[in-house]
Amino acid sequence: MSSIDLSEFKIGDQVEINGSNEGAVVFSTVTSEFSADYPQDEWADMERGLMLKTKEGALVFYGADYLSSGAASVTRLAAAEQNG
Repeated sequence: MSSIDLSEFKIGDQVEINGSNEGAVVFSTVTSEFSADYPQDEWADMERGLMLKTKEGALVFYGADYLSSGAASVTRLAAAEQNG
């Protein structure tokens, strides 16, 4: 598997991890982008990675090391500007 550029994922993007875990990016510590509901000052201690909010409302964090290791499959299902 090729390396993933996590800086390409933006707040609001709908993504799928490993073909089954789907959610919206609510913050990225890779790019230091945080949504209003998940402000940076409340999540400052997180390692580099992406936080997703699933359709069920669960928050799931994926570390950059794991996502970039080749062990994970990350797919953008819809870009933020297409979500509405």
